[in-house]
Amino acid sequence: MSFHQFLAAYGHREALDLHASLPGWGDSPSTVFALLKGMIDSADIQPEQVGVANVERRLFLRAALRIGSVRHLVERQLGRGRDYTQFREDTHFNTAMARPVVRRILIEYGRRMAEVGALTDPEQIFGLPRQDLDLAWPPTSHGCAT
Repeated sequence: MSFHQFLAAYGHREALDLHASLPGWGDSPSTVFALLKGMIDSADIQPEQVGVANVERRLFLRAALRIGSVRHLVERQLGRGRDYTQFREDTHFNTAMARPVVRRILIEYGRRMAEVGALTDPEQIFGLPRQDLDLAWPPTSHGCAT
């Protein structure tokens, strides 16, 4: 997969939060490079030193979890936790697909408001409270709602 194909498939992802005001990976590819650099810089850390596998290994060393029925209950709960995590991540991934579209619409809306003098910078749209947006919608021929 080329980098352009990667961005086409995953460019809707965000670096921090699911806010339309923040550029996604497709709008800011340098974010992806920073993530990759961080992964390369930590390449000397072994997987068994961090992460879920290490925590589970240490957890099951406890005496109480050597009892079969208790271990079984804990394993079942861990499985449920993994299922939830997968569901949460899949839901987040799919929900985030709308963010770039919403961002582009808002930037265009901000551009139009700046064009008629309602804003000095199109990106100021992201700082406006919702009620101010409602006052300006729908636009009229002179750019503001009546």
